[in-house]
Amino acid sequence: MADADENLPILRLEHSTSEIAGCQHAACKKKAAKIAKGELRIGKYQYYEPGDKWITMWRHWRCAPTPQIKLLKQLADEVPENVAGFEDISPESQEQVRLAFENDKIADNDFTDIRPDLIKSSRGGRSNNVTGYRVDTAPSGRAGCRNPACKDAGVKIGKGELRLGLVTDFQGHESLVWKHWKCATLEEIAACKELLEQDSFDGLNLLPEEYKSIVLESIESGQALEPPVLEDLVKAVKPRKSRAKKAKKEDGTDDDELAGTPSLDLTGDAHPTQAESKENPKAKAKRGRKRKGEEDADESVNEVVAPQKKQGHIVKEATEEADPTEARIAALANIMRTKTAQSSEKRS
Repeated sequence: MADADENLPILRLEHSTSEIAGCQHAACKKKAAKIAKGELRIGKYQYYEPGDKWITMWRHWRCAPTPQIKLLKQLADEVPENVAGFEDISPESQEQVRLAFENDKIADNDFTDIRPDLIKSSRGGRSNNVTGYRVDTAPSGRAGCRNPACKDAGVKIGKGELRLGLVTDFQGHESLVWKHWKCATLEEIAACKELLEQDSFDGLNLLPEEYKSIVLESIESGQALEPPVLEDLVKAVKPRKSRAKKAKKEDGTDDDELAGTPSLDLTGDAHPTQAESKENPKAKAKRGRKRKGEEDADESVNEVVAPQKKQGHIVKEATEEADPTEARIAALANIMRTKTAQSSEKRS
C-alpha cells in the first residue's frame, strides 16, 4: 500500500477551485453531478485501492452524511474553528458548519454558497470558464501561451515543449487554450491534482517519462516545476535556402542574353524565339531599319511571313520566270541567312 501524506487532514472544507470534481454522494454520482466552481465542499483524504494511492474524494457540503459530520466534529474536538479550511470559507458557510456541529447533521440540504471570490489565491492569473485540463507535448510552435506575461510578450510554446491545456466553454462550445507547463498557476495545479486522483487526467500517460515525472512532482509539491529540455522533441530551426544565381555560360553570357537569339535547323534557317512564338506561332520576320544591301531585295518581299520549313527541305532559287510567290520566299531565306551569318561573326 502507498504511504499517505501525513500533512494532509483527513477531512477539510473549501470553496471548490474548479467544476471538475464530481460529488461522491450516491445520488449525485448516479447523475454524474459536478461540484460548481466556488461552491462549498467537504473532502475526505482516503486510500484509493484501484490506483494504489491516497486521494481526496469530494462531496457537496449539503451531501455530507451524518457519520461524516460526526467524524469532522470529532477531529476538530467539537470546535468548528479547528476544522481544516474553516478560516478560508465565507461567514455564511462557517455558520452552516456551526449548525451542523450542534445538530450532528447538515442543517440546510439546499445550501450551496457559491463564492468564486473566495477560491484560494493563485499566481499568474486565472482562466475563467475552465471545464477541464489536459497535458501533452506541443506538436508545433504555433500556439501562444495564455500566461499574461507570455501573452503580452507574444511568446509561443515551442514544438516538443510540455504544455497544459485548459478546456474552456465559449458560447456553448468547448475550446482549448494552452500554457507552458511552468506557467500553470497554483489553482490549476490543484485542479490537475483532483483529476489525477479521479484517474481522469487526460494525456498524462502519453507523455515521455521525463515530462510525466515533472507533472507528478509538480502536483505533489503544489506548484509547477520547470520541465527539462528534450532535444529530440524540440523543433530544430532549418536555415532558409538562398535562391541560386543564374549560371553563366562559359563565354560569359547568361540565359537572358541568349533568350532573343534565334536557333538554327539543319538547313541554316532561323527559327523564331520562344517569346515570338507565344506572340505568333508563325514567327514574323524582324522589322526595323534595314542594312545596306538588303533594301532592294526586301522591297519585293513586303514583310511576307515565311512558312516553317521541314528539315532537309531545299529552297529553290528565284529566277525571273519563277512564280512570284516562290521568288519572295527565296528572297526572305537569303535575308535570314545573312542575319544569321552576321550574328555568328559578332559572337566570335
